Order: sequence, then C-alpha cells, then structure tokens
Amino acid sequence: MKTIYLIFVEGLTDRIFYYKLLSTILNLEPKRYEVLPSSLKEFLDRFPSVKVNPRSKLSIIEGEQVLIVIMDCGGFNKIKITLRMLLKEHDKLDQLLGDGLKYIIVIGDRDKSPLESIKGLLGSMGYKFFVEGNVLRLNNKIKVLCLSQGLMYNRATDQLEDYIVYLAERKHADIALAINKFEEELRKSIGIGFDSKRLSLIYSAIIVGKEGMARFIEKLMDNINREVIDDLMEESDLIYLLNLLRR
Repeated sequence: MKTIYLIFVEGLTDRIFYYKLLSTILNLEPKRYEVLPSSLKEFLDRFPSVKVNPRSKLSIIEGEQVLIVIMDCGGFNKIKITLRMLLKEHDKLDQLLGDGLKYIIVIGDRDKSPLESIKGLLGSMGYKFFVEGNVLRLNNKIKVLCLSQGLMYNRATDQLEDYIVYLAERKHADIALAINKFEEELRKSIGIGFDSKRLSLIYSAIIVGKEGMARFIEKLMDNINREVIDDLMEESDLIYLLNLLRR
C-alpha cells in the first residue's frame, strides 16, 4: 500500500508550483483522479468543483511508495474549513487511514501563521495533539504538517511570490539584471521599488506575455537547475516538506 499525502494549498498558482516542484525533485509521475482510493474520492467529491472537474482543483502525482494529492482550497480560511470537514467524521477518517493516508500538509502564507492557526482549529474541535516542531500529531493516528510560505529578505511579501522571484532571478539572470537597472532608475525618480508580488508579475509578462501566472510557473520550473531548487529549500520551510517526502 502506498503512503498518501494530502496537501492543502491556497490557490491555483500554489497548486501548480508544488506540483511542478515535487514532480521535479522526487521524479513523480502525474496520475488521474481515478487512481485514488474510494474513501478519498468520496471525501473530495463533496466539493462541487472537484466532482464536476477534478483537474480544476487537484494535482495528483505518484511514485513507487507515495501518492500525493495537492488540492487548491481557494484561500487559507477554506483550507481550515476543508481540514475541519476531513477531521470531524471519525469513521471516514479511519477509512482514509486504512487506505494509506498518513499526513495532511497545510501550506499557507507566512502572514496567516499556519501552525498557530491550525493549532487553534484543532483545539476548537476538541482534539488533543502533540506539537513536534511544525508537525501536529493527533491521537497517534495522523499528523498535520504546517508550513509557512515566504522568505526573509527586503523584497519579501511572505507569500508564494517570494519563491517564484527567487527562482526567476537565478534562471533568468539577464532579465533580472535589466529589471534591477530599471528599478534603480525608478527609485531615483519617484522613490518606488518592487516587492516580490510586483516582480513576479513583471517576470510573467516578459516571459509568457498574457498566458498568465500559472503558465509562467510551469515554464519557470521546466528544466530549472536542481542546485537552485536545493538552495531555495534550505532557505525556506520547503526543507521540511522535502525531508518528509524523502523518508
């Protein structure tokens, strides 16, 4: 039986980023919705957008030992609602555990304080849990890993865009140089610079035009240098995700 990891993220761009990241690092293959165990499909089918078109909300990847489902929940508050739905029905949760679910992974922007927020949610549900770093262990059955997105630097927004710009600047050094020169002139004339959110939009417009951020992330992650990804991992909470999935 494969170990199932269920990852809840805030939106489409997050889902595409983690799908491409994990596929690249762990050499995982995309899979169709039909490969999921019936207990997990029963839970996911409660969401109308998933039931009508699973590809609109889910990315599914698989390896020899793991099956990873990444779900776009539509915002951090909806991540909490989704987690509550999953945990409150103990019989169905037991079925999921029997089918291989081992970890639920919650990923949110740093300003949402994912770990503290999920601790509060579990407490309000009456769950007793043990805190092991970024992991909340519930009743010796299931673990919830809480990760914060964002980097600590002067352009950071504590959001996914911090990662996107970090990678874009290293993959497209020539474009980064041009943007930095333009920003220098902008600061001199009107005193305004770019944070990572604005920078990610600039990179996207230059590289994929009107195709949008999701397409830019896909293209950014294609054939990216593994050393660059490893450096990003070491500077962020992503290292916890990597260490967990490599066990």
